[in-house]
Amino acid sequence: RVVVADINSTAAQRVAASLGAHASAFTCDVSQASQVQALVAHCVSQFGVPDIVVNNAGMTIRKPLLEQTDADWQAVIDTDLTSCFRMSREAARRMVRQRFGRIINVTGANEPFGVNIASVAKAGLHNWAKGLSRELAREGITVNCIPPGRINSEQILERLHPTPENRQAFIDANIPIGHFGEPEDLGHLIAFLASPLARYITGEVIHVDGGMERARQRGILDDGHAVLCRNLADFTGQDVHALCDNFRCRHRRLLHTDRLRNRARRRQGNARL
Repeated sequence: RVVVADINSTAAQRVAASLGAHASAFTCDVSQASQVQALVAHCVSQFGVPDIVVNNAGMTIRKPLLEQTDADWQAVIDTDLTSCFRMSREAARRMVRQRFGRIINVTGANEPFGVNIASVAKAGLHNWAKGLSRELAREGITVNCIPPGRINSEQILERLHPTPENRQAFIDANIPIGHFGEPEDLGHLIAFLASPLARYITGEVIHVDGGMERARQRGILDDGHAVLCRNLADFTGQDVHALCDNFRCRHRRLLHTDRLRNRARRRQGNARL
């Protein structure tokens, strides 16, 4: 039994119809507190206490910083972050009574390529969800986040990467696995996290992005020393020695710092005596 909520009533009805008789559609703007409350009340009246909540709403406004307005900022934060807080709060109030629940947040990358309000909201959502997972764990409720990468969807194919050439260029530069994902790649993980099989998983941020997040980490920054990451086949003996020297130096600095701290503690102890 599923309630499909969307600000677009036609889209919600289409998805609900595809799921069969046990699904219903509900038109809802999750950025509005009253509509979130009405949505949860509808779920309870139709099917009883919700067992699973998937927070999947999102939006972004792509403008340079100097063109962004307060209204732009608030609209994105309300949709991408505050809506998850409100929806989770309303659902958890009922879930704690049955001591079971799954809250799954479909989020996004929090390492932006540029000034992106949505990335701020997603980073906040990740931290908030981790704290919430600890608070609700004893109530039998798990809370997890899934940041998807590039999935073959209307937003990705029509707005972000409208041409095959554009898509391929992005794949070559950013996605090690070599292609965009499918909605099913995301759906399978959501179904798993919602199932009893995932009862011992909570507070996690699990990327479904073909390695895109890892590909962004192109180097290691260690105390101001950049270490170039290369393919294994391109590594030379000099690279290995440079890495070892770098880590040995770091280890020596840590040991020296520990010795200084221990001396300071001994002095403080002697002073008390």
